[in-house]
Amino acid sequence: MGLSYKQLEKLSHHTSCVNRSYEVSLTLERLSANIKDLETQKRNYILNPNPAIRADINKKISEINAGFKRLKTEISDSPGQIKNEKILYGYVQDQYINIHKIFQRDFRNEDPAELKQNLLEGKNVMTKISRKIENMIAVEYNLLKKRKNDFNITQQSTPLFIYLISLFALGLLAFAFYRIFTDVKEQEKANSRLQIALNASNLAEIVGGFGVWILNLETQTYQFSDNQYRLLGYLPQEFKSNFDFLLDHVHPDDQAEMEQKTKTLTYQTDSSPFIFRVYKKDGSLRYFQTTGRIINQKGGEKVFLGITSDITPEIESKLQLEEQNRILEANNQELMAFNYVASHDLQEPLRKIETFISRLTDKDGMNLSESGKNFLGKMHSSAGRMRTLIEDLLLFSRTTRAEKIFEKTDLNNVMHHAQEELQHMIEEKKAVISVDQLPVMEVIPFQIRQLFINIVSNSLKYCKDEIPAFIEVKHEVVQSKDEVLLPNNNQTFHKFTFSDNGIGFEQKYAEKIFDVFNRLHGRSDYAGTGIGLAVCKKIVENHKGYIFANGEPHCGATFTVYLPEKR
Repeated sequence: MGLSYKQLEKLSHHTSCVNRSYEVSLTLERLSANIKDLETQKRNYILNPNPAIRADINKKISEINAGFKRLKTEISDSPGQIKNEKILYGYVQDQYINIHKIFQRDFRNEDPAELKQNLLEGKNVMTKISRKIENMIAVEYNLLKKRKNDFNITQQSTPLFIYLISLFALGLLAFAFYRIFTDVKEQEKANSRLQIALNASNLAEIVGGFGVWILNLETQTYQFSDNQYRLLGYLPQEFKSNFDFLLDHVHPDDQAEMEQKTKTLTYQTDSSPFIFRVYKKDGSLRYFQTTGRIINQKGGEKVFLGITSDITPEIESKLQLEEQNRILEANNQELMAFNYVASHDLQEPLRKIETFISRLTDKDGMNLSESGKNFLGKMHSSAGRMRTLIEDLLLFSRTTRAEKIFEKTDLNNVMHHAQEELQHMIEEKKAVISVDQLPVMEVIPFQIRQLFINIVSNSLKYCKDEIPAFIEVKHEVVQSKDEVLLPNNNQTFHKFTFSDNGIGFEQKYAEKIFDVFNRLHGRSDYAGTGIGLAVCKKIVENHKGYIFANGEPHCGATFTVYLPEKR
């Protein structure tokens, strides 16, 4: 009996080891699911720093920590897994630090590059975590194979031991005991497998955010899963599963359709998804989507298996997008109205003013006093500035709203046409322009031509009086990771550098010069409306690129343009 007990104890030990391997794998799967949920909640918090989301994140962290505590207990006899658990826990701590950074900042009002960097860090940590969990599951799988082998060997040898012992003891009694013991163990394993499957199903519902309900088509009785109760804001089994209770929570405008859909379930093989609104226990309104199918059970009984999901975030996002589109359409209408006014209503009186000034100058110019002539000249100059301002505003508006049609274009031809348009100004300033060989790219041709014209004309405008203007245009292909000014996203860019020997500017104004109507010099010193460089910035943004300015007083200015190689 002593030897039999030892053998059975050994068998029980191997059985426990096999079950523990299953439990470790399930715990790792739960940790993986919770950590992925944590990453999702972090992204949601970046988009919408809602305290409720932050509370969900903290709750999810608590669940993860509890999972690690449970995992430590389950792998206490496996040194290799203990080491892996410490490494995995370190990765998760890195993720906690990343989330803590999110809590301390609002990325909606900050540089997108920082947000992108934070998301990249989170992605890298999640990759490490996933790989480590996969590694631990693989290790546990190998342990499971070994334990199963040990279990099989022990299981196979146990009958022999009992048989030998039965020669010295009560054979039939020992054999009966063995059979009972084996049946009990098998039942325990079956119960364990059933419990694991049930827990996995419940976990899948929680992770997937859905609930399962079953309608017996013959008895018209319902069964709700635990998460179906949670979707309604109740604890599992807090109320009796029935359709009337659910219908009381449905929005009054959706109740009739809900009842009609339910009636049709008795003769539909598959149910088309339908959406309805539900008031939860706390009174909050949510959007649910339900779908399912009829299942024929053994014995001929038919049941309808339904799956209900909370799709409120998707609905709210859709409604928000529709509202944004409506606002955008209204803004476009206002912009079109502005363009019409600028191109017709504003220019009409301006043309009349210029016509009257011209007639006054031709007919009565000689009869005016010196001060009158001076005033007349200022009127003519102001009218000219007004016309230039209107034309620049129309150009800026066109750059903002024009249809962005990209074409494969030789930028050498574009630069040639730009110089032809500025030929008079180039000759006046006695300027020398040196241009590298430029690439062939997919761009918006008229916008890139305007970009070249505005940057070159800006350098000509602010050249020094005492020396001829010199403008150098260089081109090279660069990688974003090698450029300090660009985000590190391994993207290829065409870099265009426009350098001049003009009057330059203070570097503290490097960003302000791209603002509309921003001028660093008085109108009496240099002509212009302060829109040209703003147009340049908008053109570069239309091409998903970047533009930067660098200047030094009396030493010239440099404008650097980065255009992506691929859109």
